[in-house]
Amino acid sequence: MIFDVNDGVTDDIQAAEAISERVRFQITAALENLHAMVRSGDESLDTQRPELVRKHLHSREFARQSGFSKPAYALADAAAALVDELRDSRVNLGLSQIRFYDNHLFEHSVSTTIAATILGRELDWNKDTLIELAVGSLMHDLGEIFIDRDILAKPGELTPEELELVKLHPQIGYEAVRQIFGPGTLSNHVPFQHHERQDGTGYPRGLRGTNGTLSPSARGLPGHILPIAQVAAVADAYDTLNSENPYRQSVGPDKVAEILADMAGGKLNAALVERFLTVLELYPPGTEVLLHGPGGLEGCVGVVVRCGLQDLSRALVRMLYDGTGRKLKLFGLALEDHTELTIESTLTLAMGAAGPTDQGRGAS
Repeated sequence: MIFDVNDGVTDDIQAAEAISERVRFQITAALENLHAMVRSGDESLDTQRPELVRKHLHSREFARQSGFSKPAYALADAAAALVDELRDSRVNLGLSQIRFYDNHLFEHSVSTTIAATILGRELDWNKDTLIELAVGSLMHDLGEIFIDRDILAKPGELTPEELELVKLHPQIGYEAVRQIFGPGTLSNHVPFQHHERQDGTGYPRGLRGTNGTLSPSARGLPGHILPIAQVAAVADAYDTLNSENPYRQSVGPDKVAEILADMAGGKLNAALVERFLTVLELYPPGTEVLLHGPGGLEGCVGVVVRCGLQDLSRALVRMLYDGTGRKLKLFGLALEDHTELTIESTLTLAMGAAGPTDQGRGAS
């Protein structure tokens, strides 16, 4: 679990925010306005008839109101503000907040963008490329606004017919952003390609990845995923694992690294996952952890105060309970000084939810 209580014991523990509230508000407002423009208030488009959606997206009316529009400029400005903040900081990625399904699409889009931009920063991509990456990541699930909400929120497996509808969202999203930002824009390909897979088993076109270090200037070989979309796919998978929703529970932060590593090579670019894990806080501040090791500490429970200074996984832990559940006299334990001890998050993956699937709905 993640502590969020004013109990006098853990309420002083604060996780660092990746971006300021000002920039988060700017991005969310811009995203909401752009979504409203794309939908144009036509609720009939929330149907199971994609031909109506495509007719709307390719209409003269949509082209007139969307191309180089005020919401599009506002979103680009917000993406640039996010990039400026993240380039000037050395914040790491941490699962500091479990998010639930309410307003999921906006939260997922923003959080995925933060993760993608941090990964792009670690790859030393320049500012212009990072802005392209941020704009594309903010738009990566835009096509989902045209998918029936009951399907997106459905617990359990989708029917084959529902799955085919969900798998249309990359194509629909691409057609929408192409109208909004114009053809030939690099960021357009993030919505189009974020569900493609390294081994060619993704959708909608079955493109393949490189599984190696990427140059953002490389426009890709024919039939291959663009670098910008391969970065966004890693970020999308990461944030999906960190989100609570009707069809999948979130996982403990230490399990995220394991699942991403399992996805590397087949689904996700292996070199990008390896770099991503170097800035992922497995146990961000506020995470409840279970200790394992000698010295009477087996089964003790504590809460992470901060990550390790040399190794992000070797946290400073405030000890709360012994192995029988009795309260301890509070003390701090620096795992960097106790290599014989290990910890694991107390948040566990729900049975049957082994990680992101290829069913869409924000999954990777």
